[in-house]
Amino acid sequence: MELSESVLKGLQTLADPNVFDLKSFTTFTEVAFDSLDSSRGESVLGHPELRHIDQTTLKHCHTAATTFILEGVKQNADKSTISSCLEDVRFQNERVDTFYNSFQVMFLYNSHVHKVNQPSYLISLNTEVCNTYSYVQ
Repeated sequence: MELSESVLKGLQTLADPNVFDLKSFTTFTEVAFDSLDSSRGESVLGHPELRHIDQTTLKHCHTAATTFILEGVKQNADKSTISSCLEDVRFQNERVDTFYNSFQVMFLYNSHVHKVNQPSYLISLNTEVCNTYSYVQ
């Protein structure tokens, strides 16, 4: 997967055991994946188990992790691709497994969604009533 420098740096920070101990990493990973599911959208910011981590660092890592997750889903990445990318940014094996397990759960949860491969458009029309005429913008 091709990732920006900012995403790679965020993932490297997430991999650093001095910033995220294993418990914090596991919590962060669960919350990051959950934030992509609109029915449970919890935030990493202000999470009780992550309060000891700088908020700017959390934001950067959250952005990097969610970008990585979405890119993986977009490319239908398999375990070897996910693992390889995470190992390249210095994730330890245990963290790779934790991250991939969450990725797999999310992917299986959303497996009922099928690609249509057709464009869709959302159009909003605002109308104004002026005297007896109606104009569409």
